[in-house]
Amino acid sequence: MGNDVSATLQDIIHKCEFYSLALDGSIDIADISQLLTFVRTINSDFKIHKEFLKLQALEASAKGTNIFRALNSAISQYGSFGKCSDIATDGAKAMVGH
Repeated sequence: MGNDVSATLQDIIHKCEFYSLALDGSIDIADISQLLTFVRTINSDFKIHKEFLKLQALEASAKGTNIFRALNSAISQYGSFGKCSDIATDGAKAMVGH
């Protein structure tokens, strides 16, 4: 089932005109930083899809470099940043590279 969902999402992203990303950070019960990524796509018929893209544990900390590496890894599974029109965060220091 997971492969079907992933393949469907990959198809949606591949066929879309543009997409945007929403990122949020969290810390789990084991004190591990997590990155949640959501994607919103729009196709040529102006149909919008909003989907959960990925939950990733960050390597060492929630610093900008680690967030970018995790995001780049997630996006590379579904394509590239070529169609990305926006990346939204909550403005936390780590999310904006501080």
